[in-house]
Amino acid sequence: MEKILLSLALLLSVSITTSAQSSSETIKNLREQAILSSNKFLTVKGIELKPGIKMDDVLKKLQSKGLVKTELFDIAKKEFGIFDLTGTFVGINDCNVKILPTTNNKEIVGVISINFPYADTFKQLKDVYDRLKSELSQKYYLFTSEERFFDEYVGKSTSDFFKRNAIEKDEAIFDTRFHVSDMPNSLYLGQIVLKISHIKVDYQTKCFVTIIYCTPDNIEEQLLSAEDDL
Repeated sequence: MEKILLSLALLLSVSITTSAQSSSETIKNLREQAILSSNKFLTVKGIELKPGIKMDDVLKKLQSKGLVKTELFDIAKKEFGIFDLTGTFVGINDCNVKILPTTNNKEIVGVISINFPYADTFKQLKDVYDRLKSELSQKYYLFTSEERFFDEYVGKSTSDFFKRNAIEKDEAIFDTRFHVSDMPNSLYLGQIVLKISHIKVDYQTKCFVTIIYCTPDNIEEQLLSAEDDL
């Protein structure tokens, strides 16, 4: 249960990257224009993340591709509306896959996250991160990328310990975001966030690489929520 709560907090902390401020009607119109002008959506294991895609449909498709329910599946579904799965992703075993609904409709997919296995060293984290960044870059448009240690000494150091410690203490950032294309309104078709993350499990800090797929419905909710805050 602790892992579910921590993972949920991580996913909810992911925000969109945009400078646009629009009315709710404009946001909806821009999304419709983006959909009409593009024939491409984000995909997970070949599943197109189109607007309105259903939680149960994604669950069935992922199960058909070899993913299985975790032992916490029923609890996660009942308590948080999350589908919690495990399986192989891009050839890496024991990945944790979570399907989260949108805030306004628990039947619609808002986010799909793939958390890769915990890594003991920064080198292991960076190797997975770099591999995924390269592969995603071949398929999608790299929109933004921020990769740095806040302490210049740590960044130049050859010490794996210092670098992993910086990740644990939030003194570094490795965050790359992808859109389906370089089209100006492509954000409305969804966003992928690739990052090196960490959580505490049983009082120990665990580091891992995660890919977070935000669906068009999730993006619309975030934009509308940001507007409400102004």
